Amino acid sequence: MRQWMQRRLWMAVVVVLLLVAGCGSQSADSVVAELAKRMDKMKSYQTSGVLTLYTAEQPRVYEVAVAYKAPHYYRVSLSNPEKDVSQIILRNDDGVFVLTPSVNRSFRFRSDWPNSNPQPYLYETLVQDIIKDKERRFEKQEEGYLFETKTNYQNRTLASQRIWLNTKDLTPLKVEALDSSGQVLVKMEFAKFEANADVRDETFQLDQNMSQGRNQEAVPTAADDERSFGIILPRYLPEGVELLEEAEVTQDGRSVIILKFGGTYEFTLLEQRPEAATVHLPYGEPVDLGHSIGVFMGGEQQTLHWTTGGVEYQLTGNLPLDEMILVAQSVTDSSGK
Repeated sequence: MRQWMQRRLWMAVVVVLLLVAGCGSQSADSVVAELAKRMDKMKSYQTSGVLTLYTAEQPRVYEVAVAYKAPHYYRVSLSNPEKDVSQIILRNDDGVFVLTPSVNRSFRFRSDWPNSNPQPYLYETLVQDIIKDKERRFEKQEEGYLFETKTNYQNRTLASQRIWLNTKDLTPLKVEALDSSGQVLVKMEFAKFEANADVRDETFQLDQNMSQGRNQEAVPTAADDERSFGIILPRYLPEGVELLEEAEVTQDGRSVIILKFGGTYEFTLLEQRPEAATVHLPYGEPVDLGHSIGVFMGGEQQTLHWTTGGVEYQLTGNLPLDEMILVAQSVTDSSGK
């Protein structure tokens, strides 16, 4: 009799545990279903927050503002007042643009961005990562719903992420992207999020964004353009690569530094003062370099363009994109010799 009672008690405990586990699973599934429904109904949104990158010696902090309007209009502004960095990624009917208004320079190209290059400050990126990851983890916390998922970011060192959503309306609160060892490398904290916002068409116009940026930032003077910045060497080189040649030439009255590297990979790095222009490329992809937004073109000889610290760079060679990004990131804060 006693054994029978113990067996009944044990079976009851097991049933309760199964019910609790089942309720938890249903709760996660219901949140994901509601999240997908809200995303489908969302015709526009505006959001802003602070993006912190822990991939350098010192954390880099950027103010981020995003405007989206269906079906494919985007405006992403990233600025760091301390570093005097401000750039805009724009997508409209004419293509995708990477703008640096302070030097009146823009790159225009065809791209499927942001589908081809997800980012933690884009709401649809977070929603898709949650929906697609069938092994996602879910927890309800005081701070909000917490999802732990795999990532699909361009930076392959970001292996997983933690996403906090508001329990009331499922809008984003915070994102932490981690490497394989569990160290946080990227953090995005959302200050506000307005769904189905009244976003005007002018928000996505090229001329308006370039003129507003120039009004808000100091445009380099002619003296700045003519001042030599020396030769800026990257602090990182892929294993087996060394500097083979360095030269300074004059093209169209402007000084250009040419650095040639060889070994495991062969590539060339050009350095010059940026010139006001709109550069038309047949195709490309915006690339988040941490200190700035670059433009990448694939192919047998890959090319990465970016501007930082008042200098424009062009890296061309046969090295993989991951290595190109590391070289580009190592150039920032370097001083010319």
